[in-house]
Amino acid sequence: RLLLRGCREDAALMERGVAAAAAERAQAVDYGLRIVAQEQVGLAYAGWDRLLTRVALPAWRMGRWPSRLDAGVVAALTELSRRDRLAEGFASRLGERPACDLLEEPGAVDEATSLLAARLFHGGPAEQGPDWAPVDWQAYPEEVVDRKWRTDAARLHRVLDALGVPHCPTPPAIDPHGPTLARVLDHLSVPPRPAAAPPPPTRPPTAA
Repeated sequence: RLLLRGCREDAALMERGVAAAAAERAQAVDYGLRIVAQEQVGLAYAGWDRLLTRVALPAWRMGRWPSRLDAGVVAALTELSRRDRLAEGFASRLGERPACDLLEEPGAVDEATSLLAARLFHGGPAEQGPDWAPVDWQAYPEEVVDRKWRTDAARLHRVLDALGVPHCPTPPAIDPHGPTLARVLDHLSVPPRPAAAPPPPTRPPTAA
């Protein structure tokens, strides 16, 4: 972070220079192709944003950091190119030999980049440990998704306990005391109690 703060002004100048040069070159490109390219850049940005906020952030909060973010965004953009017309060309460009193939250990570079992203966007420690460990995509569903659902379910059941909602009469055989979806559905499907009828109006006392 000290390094980033130290080169902030130089990076801003370089970014403005690159943007100005790109804008000048873009004038020679056909307008329709230019619009499509801009939309594709927007899709790529949205893919990175979704990967960081929807996938990486829950793992970071649990003390895990996905170790293959670059591979993840490539897979996401490749899948997007199959479903979205604006993303046509992503698959062919991503299928070409990437620059990381020129590295001796592209996987190690991806892991280092993923750890750097976790430190920059979440503030995690610089070194991995028992409470800050990498997770690959194969283990992600079990180590992150399953844990997140169980944590949210336990929080929801604590609320039901506070409301005095009874447990499911037929608990599951796997974990009889664990949170069950049936209990939540039973609570949500109970029809609301009818409102009590207002008391009949009292007649004013008559004068004797």
